[in-house]
Amino acid sequence: MDIGRNDLELASARQIEALLMKFEIPHEWRLYSGAHTEAYWSAHVEEYIRWYAEQWSGQ
Repeated sequence: MDIGRNDLELASARQIEALLMKFEIPHEWRLYSGAHTEAYWSAHVEEYIRWYAEQWSGQ
């Protein structure tokens, strides 16, 4: 999961991350600068594609 520090959904994302931690569910959490905007997603799209590609290549 990743989210921007100025994202309107930050509180909800933090709640989800806290539950994942509480129940020891493996996950990745990234908090970046920015908000839920096209500029944010554009800045991170390569990272998303690489993450998905790693999952596919491991099968």
